[in-house]
Amino acid sequence: MSEQTTSPDVSQQVQELQERLAKLEEKDQNLTMILMSGEFDKAMAGFIIANGALAMGKEVTLFVT
Repeated sequence: MSEQTTSPDVSQQVQELQERLAKLEEKDQNLTMILMSGEFDKAMAGFIIANGALAMGKEVTLFVT
């Protein structure tokens, strides 16, 4: 027993999958980091990562303790 998928069915499924993918991609636009060390090299690494995320269009939040 085999089911055949008609062209409109496939087109509808592709459209639904594209919409779901677009929604998932929208959610991944932020970065939150906690810097728990006062050492310069560790803090600088955190700032470099945050700067890279900003350059890629992400929203960045840093908590420095």
